[in-house]
Amino acid sequence: MTSADPFMPLSRRWVLSNGLSSDDACDGGLPAFTPSVGKEEFSFADAGRGCSFLHYRGAAYQPVRNEVTINNDQPFLMIRSVLAGRGEFLFKGVGTTADTDDRVNLFFHGNPTDACVSMHNAHEEMNVAALMISADRLQSLCEGMRVPAMLDDLLTQRNRNGMSQVRMSAVKRRLFADLVTSPYTGGLERLYREGKVLEIVAALLDDLAGGKAAPPYSRERRQARIRAVCDHLLANLNAMPSQEILAREAGMPPRQLAETFRDVTGMTMPQWMVNRKMEMAARMLLDEALPVKEISHRLGYAQVSTFTTAFSRHYGFPPADFRKSRVTRHFVGIDR
Repeated sequence: MTSADPFMPLSRRWVLSNGLSSDDACDGGLPAFTPSVGKEEFSFADAGRGCSFLHYRGAAYQPVRNEVTINNDQPFLMIRSVLAGRGEFLFKGVGTTADTDDRVNLFFHGNPTDACVSMHNAHEEMNVAALMISADRLQSLCEGMRVPAMLDDLLTQRNRNGMSQVRMSAVKRRLFADLVTSPYTGGLERLYREGKVLEIVAALLDDLAGGKAAPPYSRERRQARIRAVCDHLLANLNAMPSQEILAREAGMPPRQLAETFRDVTGMTMPQWMVNRKMEMAARMLLDEALPVKEISHRLGYAQVSTFTTAFSRHYGFPPADFRKSRVTRHFVGIDR
């Protein structure tokens, strides 16, 4: 078994119908069935940036519950394909679905530590392939595309869980089988699996759309997302958040966020930040007891001279002159 970033470590607990569990029979880690309980094998593989692949084969001699938790702090999509066997799959907090070879189950982990439970009958030979894709990677793959409504909602509201299913097809079955039986090793194997991931995502997006793909971003949705970004910027005036953080807040790729922000506000994010800072500076300057140095510090300027230059460039005169001029205050729309 090999580990794969970013979805390790993974913890697992199994419980038989007679009450025996991995807590009693195994010592921590990722406990496999003991010889008296059943037989199984599972492996992990790196499937490219933000993607991991899990293959499981096994059967217990009694009905069994397998509870798995992926200890990861980033939302992700699990694409689960049963190549052989039957059972049930419980996604805690969402619901239960059939775990069968006629479908591909999709589980969006907005709360990544919520456990999944698979339940199988005695001697049920299970052969399962599961692909896990981080939300950031999935979003980058969908950039510029008409995203199916189900995925669009999940990528927008990343803190919630969700699940869906698509019909298994000969094409999807072959793609998952190809993931399991890579003809390469080492770096070539990783490259091969990354290509298969792209094919699987394309097939699933096509199925999920079903002629009902959501528009890339409606005007109202774009405005709502940009308002959320503006609120985040206002809460962090002292330090401009990274593009990655803002993109996650907006639920869209960084490049698309920059373009959408400019379309909605008429300016870039740094320009918007400067405008808001200058408006706040003008209001704070009305309090004559508040030193210019303190105002500069509150707005995130390391040097008073830098703040003075920015203020002068914005209003046409330095902060000290602004304080002295009542007419100027009316001119910029500021009054007591």
